[in-house]
Amino acid sequence: MTRLTDYPPLTLALAFAAGLGALVLATVLLPSWIVLPSEAHLPDPALPSLAFAQPDMRPFQDYAIIIDRPLFNRALRGTYPPGSTVKPVIALAGLAYHAIDPDAHRFCNGIFRLPGSSHQYREGRGGRHGAVDLEDAIAKSCDTYFYALADVLGVDHIATFLEPFGFGKLTGIDITGEKPGLLPSREWKKRTFARPGDQVWFPGETVIFGIGQGYLLVTPLQLAHYASVLAARGKSFKPRLVTGFRDPITGKVRMIPAVLTDEVKSSSADQWDRIFAGMEGTMTRGTGLSANAGASYVIAGKTGTAQVFSVAQNERYNEKMVQERLRDHAWFIAFAPADAPKIAVAVLVENGGFGASAAAPIARKVMDAYLLDGVPPKGAATKP
Repeated sequence: MTRLTDYPPLTLALAFAAGLGALVLATVLLPSWIVLPSEAHLPDPALPSLAFAQPDMRPFQDYAIIIDRPLFNRALRGTYPPGSTVKPVIALAGLAYHAIDPDAHRFCNGIFRLPGSSHQYREGRGGRHGAVDLEDAIAKSCDTYFYALADVLGVDHIATFLEPFGFGKLTGIDITGEKPGLLPSREWKKRTFARPGDQVWFPGETVIFGIGQGYLLVTPLQLAHYASVLAARGKSFKPRLVTGFRDPITGKVRMIPAVLTDEVKSSSADQWDRIFAGMEGTMTRGTGLSANAGASYVIAGKTGTAQVFSVAQNERYNEKMVQERLRDHAWFIAFAPADAPKIAVAVLVENGGFGASAAAPIARKVMDAYLLDGVPPKGAATKP
């Protein structure tokens, strides 16, 4: 079995990006996106033939017609609903706009309805969480809590608050081809749809915005960027692959300074602490518990499961009865150590199902490899 630690850092990210899913890393203290652990990995201008050699693409031609598109760069160009991974930033918006009391408990009976409507917005997997406060809602990924919160916040506040976290725009990474995703708003819908009836933003669209469904779309790169902004408590650095150059004559390395592109200033230290506590709770008592087994460092994480198609009101989602390519996408974001973050991770497994079981174990292996020098702790979570 090939271990994550068998890959050099560049190969690690590309290996996952080339399959049916993507994995993106971000270092937090020295913002970069593919970890370059030594000078040996820095670009050497004296070797242009290695950088610009024309590869023989004939062995890969057959892959171009495969329906699963294994050569498609999902990390930069694949767009997906982020699912419940957005709940930490939605919660932070609720605190910033004073829309919620974080200590107040709301009862989750598995169903949310808008006033005057019979339409049911259901809890994922038919769950019922009982009484939950803000931290519980993040840790247990309570949909009904965030349905209600999104309804109180409104689409305008949500869209405005999410923008500095990198949603709906290019990250500016130093390679070409990335897509900006989609951050919806009332104005966006007016510009996008031709029929007047389709230009109206409906209350139900705000409700599902709160759990990362609907029009909202992200790339795995954007979600890793978002995870790094959370880890840095609102500081957004421009992601890059190249962190420095080596002079071919002198051998001296010139490092490229990190660029701070945005900063979330509307949230207090206490509000950030609440979000971190909820994400740590995800790993110690919530949906990410199994992936946290045996961890020797504290992880702040959030699972996500993104629907590929809508389920009718009188139907239930049954993964075993659904065609594979219509199954939910599995997401997981995390940063660690939570008290002094050094790495942020986003993992997507297309049609992988539940983020906690499909995506989180992959992220755990990556964090172990980075933080523990490739030596998994005793009792660490594994996936066959």
